[in-house]
Amino acid sequence: MKQKKLKDYTYPMLLKRITKKDIILSRDLLVFYESNTVENPSFIFLKKGNKLYPLNNFKALLYLMQTRKKIKGIVFEDPSHIIHVFNVLLRENSLNIIEKIQLSRFLKFFKIEKLIPHFQIDKFLKYEEILTLPDEVIDLIAKDIIPIDLAGKLKFLDPIHLKSFLKLICDFKLTQSQQREVFDFIKSKTYSNKLQLILDDANDRETLMQKIREVTMPQYMEIKKIFTYNKNKLNLPAKINLVETPFFESKNMKIEIFFNNYEELKDKINKLTKNLIDKKNIWEKI
Repeated sequence: MKQKKLKDYTYPMLLKRITKKDIILSRDLLVFYESNTVENPSFIFLKKGNKLYPLNNFKALLYLMQTRKKIKGIVFEDPSHIIHVFNVLLRENSLNIIEKIQLSRFLKFFKIEKLIPHFQIDKFLKYEEILTLPDEVIDLIAKDIIPIDLAGKLKFLDPIHLKSFLKLICDFKLTQSQQREVFDFIKSKTYSNKLQLILDDANDRETLMQKIREVTMPQYMEIKKIFTYNKNKLNLPAKINLVETPFFESKNMKIEIFFNNYEELKDKINKLTKNLIDKKNIWEKI
């Protein structure tokens, strides 16, 4: 969550100087999640018993407690008193998926779910186990890079394969659907030992996915190879494209025609008609 917003919502509260011994360095009550250590962080604490639990900026707090004897922060003594902040942030859709999971856990722990009736905590609590993943994984989930449904499966990867998976996501900027394919590849005992050979030949995302699919979907890749060969032989006019069904799940295909006006459309259709006649033998193979 952005620091500016946090200050805007909490500025009426007085800052207190807090002694380090009074702070419990626990993530149990964290709600706000910052992927990076921010400059001039604002801290919010919740008092539970005689101890203070951080609600935000955990990484920055860890760092500052190594060098400072006291920390400045806002202290809430009743969890229900911070509900107005949660409500505003939810209305603005300012919370990322990790913060929504942590907020759900917070509300359930203090049994104050009814104070935010429109917030469906069960929807997010089913992903609570994600919070046990390494920080570098949680960062990518919070930034909406790794999809939440896939995030829940990452616990099945051992540390070495998880590290490889994260590196592939970042190095090749994999889309979420591509991440799912790569995850299934790495998780499989049948294919995972071939990963390094594939990486040796893959210089870009398209090549990486092609090499993986050659292993996992050889029949599809063979059909695609034939389709691409025939499509290239058609030599279609400019701004006309032939598109197959994803993974050739059906025999249907579609023609895309890009045009700016009636005359251009008419010209493209005439050229396509001529192509259908001149390249009839190739069209029939497709």
